[in-house]
Amino acid sequence: LLRYPDHHYFTTNNLEEIRHTYENWDTGSKVIVTTEKDAARLAIHRETLSEWGIPIVVLPIAVQLLNGETQFDQQVLSYITKEKEEMNFD
Repeated sequence: LLRYPDHHYFTTNNLEEIRHTYENWDTGSKVIVTTEKDAARLAIHRETLSEWGIPIVVLPIAVQLLNGETQFDQQVLSYITKEKEEMNFD
């Protein structure tokens, strides 16, 4: 398992580390799994990773509102209305 800090930009050394780890996994079926955020930063290295035959799967980022979208929308609208009134905007 490789971990990198949040907002990390991948260096050539990082790519070599990923390659070395991938090539040394003792399993028949292997793939790199990453988040959408990291996939965006890995995109500039897509050609290199492809040449190395390293498949990458991207986990999509999903947002789920616990109280539902309608309640969220109402809370945002209420906040904006209140702020607008307090600032005397028309």
